[in-house]
Amino acid sequence: MSVRWRAALLPGVAAACVAACGSEPETISRDDFVGTYVGLRLAELRGSEAVIAPEVRDSVLAARGVSEEDLTAFAELHGDDPVYMSRLWGEVEDSLEEYTSRPDTVR
Repeated sequence: MSVRWRAALLPGVAAACVAACGSEPETISRDDFVGTYVGLRLAELRGSEAVIAPEVRDSVLAARGVSEEDLTAFAELHGDDPVYMSRLWGEVEDSLEEYTSRPDTVR
C-alpha cells in the first residue's frame, strides 16, 4: 500500500475507531431497570424476611428477563450522572408508592 493511500485511509480508520469506542455499551432500558427494581422491592416487602430470598430474587429477574449483571451494567453506565440517577430513583420511589398505596398489591 502506498504512503498516499495510507495517508488517505488513516483519518477514516481513526474516525471509525473513535466512533466505536465512544458509543455507549448496550444495557437494559431505563424502564426495564425501574420495573425490575420495583419488582424486587415489592417481593421483598411481601416476604417475611428482612432480605429477599435468593429464589424469590431469581424468579423476579427471570420474569422480567433481566440478570443481576444487567442491573449492575446499567448502574455502572449511569452511576456517574447524579442528575440521571436522582431522577431514576425518584421514578422508582413514585412507582413503589403507587403500588404500596393499593391495599391489594403488597401483602
